[in-house]
Amino acid sequence: MRSMDTIRTIGRLLLRLLATMLLISTIVFLLLRLLPGDPAQVIAGIDANPADVENIRNSLGMNGTIISQYLTWMGNIIHFDFGNSYFSGRPVSTLILERLPVTANLALLAMVFTILTAIPIGVLSAVKRWSIWDAFGLLYSQLGMALPSFWMGILLLLIFSVKLGWFPLFGAQGFNSLILPAISLGLAKSAVLVRITRISMIEELGKPYIEAARAKGLVDRRIQYVHALKNALLPVLTVTGLQLGGLLGGAIIIEQIFSLPGLGRLFLTGIYQRDFAVVQGSVIFMAFLFSGINFLVDLLYALINPKARIS
Repeated sequence: MRSMDTIRTIGRLLLRLLATMLLISTIVFLLLRLLPGDPAQVIAGIDANPADVENIRNSLGMNGTIISQYLTWMGNIIHFDFGNSYFSGRPVSTLILERLPVTANLALLAMVFTILTAIPIGVLSAVKRWSIWDAFGLLYSQLGMALPSFWMGILLLLIFSVKLGWFPLFGAQGFNSLILPAISLGLAKSAVLVRITRISMIEELGKPYIEAARAKGLVDRRIQYVHALKNALLPVLTVTGLQLGGLLGGAIIIEQIFSLPGLGRLFLTGIYQRDFAVVQGSVIFMAFLFSGINFLVDLLYALINPKARIS
């Protein structure tokens, strides 16, 4: 029975993932064709040659019926074909794969920073409730949520790169060049996770099984850091997975501040250059990546928590 519940859960999550990706692709397709004016003319410029405009329309697949355009569009997406960049002439999928490692490393490092700071602070804040440690956790959470990531990035650059010279000022020059961007990107996520960890831990510590464990003579440290923490981390796991997807999107501004050649800068460059193929390819890829991360998080949560499989 348990294996059947697991299979049904995986199947349901897969169907939801496929439906989400289909919806994303359809929305991007419709936005391109429902915008006022001719997108090809906008890309080419007002004074562009009609032949150039027609070439752009062909490259966008905007000739033919709306049904044929949609089927061609979906076929290209399935084959990871986002067209060619109008500025460089290179395939957009190639540009994305070249920039992906920088953004992925930045997001993963930011997530490591988030987990290593948020969970210990949140747990300690809950265990030492209304103490100086709890006050520190609440202050850290409040400040982290209040400070914008781009402002923190600029501040860290001024202090640790310009004044102290401990880290590179711009560009991807190895691991050191990702530390300040990761802290800037992960601070707000860490602040949110501290509060969620604290609330979840306090809720678990107030449940009857904790009192039963104390009645059996178990020491408080084992009760807090083994029994309560294991259950308190279930909602934290879900939020952490969602935050990883958010880190990928938040990297757009941070990459611009630190001049990192990732997906964020590729997206912004595409906007500046009116390179629509790059923009729409980046949007679809990031949306698919975010959906895939959510799928893995939901699947992991369902495998860990039997109640999620039953529901």
